[in-house]
Amino acid sequence: MKKITILLFLNLLFFTPQLDAQYIFTANATKHSADLKVCYNKPNVQPDISVLIAEEMVNETFSVGFTDSKEQADVIITNELDKSDISIVDTPAKDANLSIYFGDALSSPDVGIKVVENGTVDILVFNETMSLSPEKLISALLPIINASLDYKFEQIPIWGKEENETQEPQTLEPTYYAGINTARWIENIEDGVIQLDDNSIFYVYDDDRYISKLWTKMNDIVVSPTEVPGHYYLQKDGGIYKDAETLRAICVKGN
Repeated sequence: MKKITILLFLNLLFFTPQLDAQYIFTANATKHSADLKVCYNKPNVQPDISVLIAEEMVNETFSVGFTDSKEQADVIITNELDKSDISIVDTPAKDANLSIYFGDALSSPDVGIKVVENGTVDILVFNETMSLSPEKLISALLPIINASLDYKFEQIPIWGKEENETQEPQTLEPTYYAGINTARWIENIEDGVIQLDDNSIFYVYDDDRYISKLWTKMNDIVVSPTEVPGHYYLQKDGGIYKDAETLRAICVKGN
């Protein structure tokens, strides 16, 4: 069984096109010139992939956000066909290589994509086109979707970021926060990472994450220093009926 798995992977590796960790996508191609033709939400068509795409989600496959920095992006969406690494177009079902069904209320999707406005995300997208429909975004993310499905579809190029996963993780150093003892509020919170309204970011101590699990966006926060540089107390206002809650966190991005 292991030999078969290895041979299948090698077959994918040598015969399927490969993309860099950062790749450029365009939907501005004809059905004759496109690398892949996809149809979306067609009636009476059994989808090859079902995609839940929404802003609110638990247990997503990966999260996506948008950046103004082309250098930081994992995916660049452009109109320029000659600069693209991969081109995918939306076509009628009879012409499609792949059928996809998507929505924001699917019960058992193959892939869940959480679109995040602010905060830490898995994938950064730089969009230089005038508009971005859900279909175009999903098409742009297809190599990453396919990677999450263990390269189920051979016609989709292999995403090069898989090769970089063995690199050492980037270390986040504690940093100084200038807004101590002032009223702030939570702009975004997820998995023990808190972003305040001044764009500062704090990583909650592992031992205190049971506290932050019940914190939500717009909670009022006051930050006060500890004896350790870069480490702070975050106190949430309990309101009229509850006591204030305090946890410890490391500032990894100052205001």
